[in-house]
Order: sequence, then C-alpha cells, then structure tokens
Amino acid sequence: MDKLVEPMMEHICDSLCRHPAEEPDQETLDKICAECEMGKYIGGILNEYNRINKFQGSQCEKLLEELGRERQKNRWIPVAERLPEKTGDYWVAMRHLDGSISTEKMFWSPEWPYEDAWREVVVAWQAYYYPEPFVPQN
Repeated sequence: MDKLVEPMMEHICDSLCRHPAEEPDQETLDKICAECEMGKYIGGILNEYNRINKFQGSQCEKLLEELGRERQKNRWIPVAERLPEKTGDYWVAMRHLDGSISTEKMFWSPEWPYEDAWREVVVAWQAYYYPEPFVPQN
C-alpha cells in the first residue's frame, strides 16, 4: 500500500497543492504542510485498507484453521508413528508381497494378539468414516 500512497502524496503535494508556489519560505511551508488535511485523508485510506485486508481474526483465517484441523483429523497415520487406540473399523494402506499398496477397510482391536503381523502388512491407517446421509432439498 505504501508503494501507492507515497507517489500519490508526492503528486498531490508537488503538483496539485498551491502552497509551494505561493510560499517561498521553507519553514512556513513546513508549518502549512503539517496542518494539511491531506494526511488525515491518507490516514483514513490506510486505515480502511488495513481493515478490509485484515487477516487476523477474519472469517478466512477461521476457515483455514478449521481446514487444518480437518486435515489433521483425517490424515494417514504411519503405523511406525502409532497404532489406533480404539477398537473399530479403519481405512488401511496395505503393502502386498509384490510391493503394491492398496486401501482397504479393516477391523482393529488394541487387544488383538497379532499386532506385529498388522505392523508388517499395514503401512498407514486413518479413521473409517461414513459419508453424511443424503438429505433431499425440498
């Protein structure tokens, strides 16, 4: 914004203002410029610009934070990082003998005695989710 304001102020003061041509004394001209209302108008423009473009606390910031939380909640978690804590269905990325990886729905229980086997086959997991039920719009 300063890249716009400074040239605008210079143009107004140097080209449009009548005082520099009428007042040869620099000290008197400085006093006139200090009382000039143009600074107040430019200040108002800058304040409005900052208000409009304020990101902190804005709806955009809140939506980006929510998106980050959702991404974190629904991310793939490597089994090397941790295993699921609750019994239930999970999406898992499984490594097959040929090296390929597929996504499957799989049941997990923390009490399951085959944890090492699960770690060998499953590369990563995430919570199993169901889509929201369809609700027709009337």
